[in-house]
Amino acid sequence: MAEEITLKDLPAQPVLSIRAKVPMSGLEDFFAGSFAKLFPYLAKLGEQPVGPPMAVYHGQPAPEGIDAELCVPTEKVLAASDDIQAAELPAGKFATTMHTGAYEEVAATYKALGEWIQANGLKIAGPSREIYFVGPGQADPEAYITEVLFPVEPTS
Repeated sequence: MAEEITLKDLPAQPVLSIRAKVPMSGLEDFFAGSFAKLFPYLAKLGEQPVGPPMAVYHGQPAPEGIDAELCVPTEKVLAASDDIQAAELPAGKFATTMHTGAYEEVAATYKALGEWIQANGLKIAGPSREIYFVGPGQADPEAYITEVLFPVEPTS
C-alpha cells in the first residue's frame, strides 16, 4: 500500500547495472541472477554499495515483458564489464512514496502515485525507479519496504 507522497530532489547517482527486456514471469529470476553478478563484481573492484539496490523501469509492462535495469549504487562511476554497465542515473525532482508489502501488490502504489502526479499539475519525465530497503531474504513479503519514484516536471 502507498504511504504519504512527497516531492524530493535527488542528485545524480553512479551505478553498476544490468539491463534487459524481461517477461513479467521471469522478473524474480532476472533479479536474482543480476544481483548475483553485480555484488561480486563490485567486491572484485574493491568497492562497496553506497545505498540499497534499485531498479529502473524503462517503460510500462507489456505482453512481451518489461525493460528493466537493476542497479547497485556506487560512490563514483566504475568500470563496466561484459553485461554489467557503469553509468550515472540522472539527477532530478521526483514524486515518491513508500510501498510496504509484497511486490505483487505494488501496482496500487504506482496507480496512487500516478494520480497524485496528475492532480498536482505535474507529468512524468522519465523512467520509474524502485529502491529496495527490505526485500527477499530479509523479511516476509508483507514486510518488504520499497520506495517507488517517478521523475516529474510541471505540465506547462
